[in-house]
Amino acid sequence: MEIEQRNVLNKWTEYTLTNDHGISISLLNYGATITKWLAPDQNGNLKNIVLVMMITKCMKRTHYF
Repeated sequence: MEIEQRNVLNKWTEYTLTNDHGISISLLNYGATITKWLAPDQNGNLKNIVLVMMITKCMKRTHYF
């Protein structure tokens, strides 16, 4: 398993965990918010299966949380 991290808006850290098959999940250290989950489709192509909105826009507005 591989673990990567990157800064998001200089406020949060996004962690991406990837297994030996290339399947990965990305989470923020902001309530363990899942930002991306790559899993294979019926043809074996990795696709993001998380429905997301522009979360960074919402996170800038504190009244959403």
